[in-house]
Amino acid sequence: MKKEDDTNNPLTLAHFYLEHAMLDEAEDYINRSLKKHPRHALYLLSHAVILWHKGETGVALEKLKKAQQRNRRITRIKDLHYKEFWGPKALTALETMLAQPLIKNG
Repeated sequence: MKKEDDTNNPLTLAHFYLEHAMLDEAEDYINRSLKKHPRHALYLLSHAVILWHKGETGVALEKLKKAQQRNRRITRIKDLHYKEFWGPKALTALETMLAQPLIKNG
């Protein structure tokens, strides 16, 4: 699970820690993925959700916009839930973020 050469493993761990309210650990793992692929839409989106949970709402919304610019379909909740296995805390945060003014759902 912690194999460093696979960016999906740190992403999975980031979401695990997010669901267990261990936000610093979650951010550490998503930063590992972003370090290797800084423009990857799913990693940007995951970071946005973590930042939202940390109370950094302005930065989180900017990351969300960047993720949407990279992939306009990235915020489809059903895809994230089933294909990416996002947990309820991440999905609820994303839904809240998407309801903010000036944010459009892909």
